[in-house]
Amino acid sequence: MNYDEIKNSEVIFFDIETTGLYPKEDKIISASFINPDGSDLVQFFCEAPQFEDILVEQIVEELKK
Repeated sequence: MNYDEIKNSEVIFFDIETTGLYPKEDKIISASFINPDGSDLVQFFCEAPQFEDILVEQIVEELKK
């Protein structure tokens, strides 16, 4: 698939950043969603590790769209 095919599709890029690679110890600290054509960018940031559950809820709601 080339860029022209992707930018005209219903694809969205999704990225998360974490504090490490160990799920039991590390946390999700941010998430981003962007359309391939750059027309829509949504970002979520976790203000503190103890609020990861709120960030995950925001991610799930965005994915449902």
